[in-house]
Amino acid sequence: MITRAGVARALSWIIAIEASVLVVYQLVDIWHNLQPVSRYYSLFFGAVYSMSLLMALQELLVQERSKLYHVKIALACLSLAAGLLGPVYLWLNIDHLEVSAGLLDPRDVVVGLIALGGIIVAGFFTWGPILTGVVCLALLYFFFGDLVPGFLGHAPYTTEFVLSYTTLHPVHGIYWLIPLTAEVVFYVLLFSSVLAHTGAIGALLEIGKAVGRRVSGGAAYPAVVGSALVGTMVGQAVANVVITGRVTIPQMKRQGFKPEMAAAIETSASTGSLIMPPIMGLGAFVMAFFLNVSYITVALAATIPALLYYAGVALGVYFYARATGVERIRDPVDWPRVLRVLPTFLISLGILTLLMLQMYTPRLAGFWALVVAVVLPFIIQGRYRPRLRAVYDGLLDGAKTAAKMGLLLALIGPVAQTVITSGLGPSVANALVLSPIGKIAVIALPLVMLATLITGAVIPEAATYIIMALALAPFLEELGYSRVASHMFVFYYSIFATIIPPVAITAMTAAQLAGASFMETSMRAMKLAFIGLFVPYVFIFNTTLLDFPSVSGALLLSLGATLLGMVGLTAAWWGWFVGPLDWRQRCLAGLLGGCLLAWAAMPP
Repeated sequence: MITRAGVARALSWIIAIEASVLVVYQLVDIWHNLQPVSRYYSLFFGAVYSMSLLMALQELLVQERSKLYHVKIALACLSLAAGLLGPVYLWLNIDHLEVSAGLLDPRDVVVGLIALGGIIVAGFFTWGPILTGVVCLALLYFFFGDLVPGFLGHAPYTTEFVLSYTTLHPVHGIYWLIPLTAEVVFYVLLFSSVLAHTGAIGALLEIGKAVGRRVSGGAAYPAVVGSALVGTMVGQAVANVVITGRVTIPQMKRQGFKPEMAAAIETSASTGSLIMPPIMGLGAFVMAFFLNVSYITVALAATIPALLYYAGVALGVYFYARATGVERIRDPVDWPRVLRVLPTFLISLGILTLLMLQMYTPRLAGFWALVVAVVLPFIIQGRYRPRLRAVYDGLLDGAKTAAKMGLLLALIGPVAQTVITSGLGPSVANALVLSPIGKIAVIALPLVMLATLITGAVIPEAATYIIMALALAPFLEELGYSRVASHMFVFYYSIFATIIPPVAITAMTAAQLAGASFMETSMRAMKLAFIGLFVPYVFIFNTTLLDFPSVSGALLLSLGATLLGMVGLTAAWWGWFVGPLDWRQRCLAGLLGGCLLAWAAMPP
């Protein structure tokens, strides 16, 4: 008898087989191009699309039945077939579709509409209704934006043109960011996932525990330090919460932290993994694509902003702990584990960074870092060496994560294409520059910050960054701000927005692990990370903070002033310095902190 559980198990096997084949194909393709580039991208998208939908189907099968259960299953199956029609048709008709951009025949139009509809439904099942709604609004604007009056309108486009530039062309729309997924993100995620499965996480949490034994805040520091270190190889906030939170949240609760505060600390710490080099979040890969620079250039520029973000969280935890009387942690540190496992983490991550600095392609850098991450644990980790199955699980998890990320970028592709083709981004930027807001440049920064935070509160960080970078980064550039700093400004707030309700999936995950209120967790996480909101205002005015690894006296002075300013603001925020602060002392501390940040923001 066929049961839901049996079908779910069968799907898990199919997903594992497909992921295994994709990993082998991708690793072989580094050394031997197995087919022309355009066909390769259509095949890759077909693989990640089908894996994402199969994973969504598997989740539906294990959930409790609802009134619309059978409707959801049917829709997911139809979207799987309809969405796959696009890449298959593109693969079979690549020569025709490449040269007929905007001039599709009736059969192309039918296939394009079916495929586009399937992909939109797939977005609903994998990334939720809000992001899907944004995609639908963008497509409606692409089709009917010529009816919009004023500067927001655009020239009329035919259905053939829109479908060609969103669905059935190997370098536009859905496929615009697929090369980024296939040639960069996939290999980096594969490496980081294997590294996480071979023991590195345990060693990094032990280092956080060692800090917690010496600093007030105790069990919070394995979360802060551990999440920062794990973030160097994960680059995903939710994954970071799941990996570290299973250990750190129970520790914090045992030490006396309220469940909501324990979850909030883990949330704010894990969110920083999206900006923590060298892996970072998906948006950082897109930023490199936008800026036309190597990914490692973006990662290096983000180093000081990332450290300042974690400094803000750590200061918040410290002053909160002092104000509430939380003691240091007493648990022993497993130093043998650290000494045995940490070299694998440092060497493999160092090889990835070094090869990227030497301008190796991310595929080659990721491949050799992956080889080291697979081989080294069995040589040097002694009794902490992993099982071979752990390596296999890491490869599968990396491929599955890449599939979900690939579908996300595919969904954002039509949105980005709409903004680019219609000229919406430059139109918005020019309108803002010519408006009263544009005449007072300093108002532009809070405007962009608020727009990014509001957008990021409802859609994923990568989607927020892409949309805001296309629409608002040119506005900042036209006002005279550095291009790199403008994009980093938008990216930083896209990351912070991931802890803002109503979505805040990072806070939701941490709250579930802690058995805490989601809304209170999110609000406390925002309070912990709040001081970090001032950091982008420093580096957009004083771009020396983005010059790392080039170190100068101006950079060190600016960094020192920023840290001292954050200390003052955090003390004022939490009402504690060396003792409790009254309202006058809090005002004075806040004023001094603000003055230091203003001085740090002055360019040399």
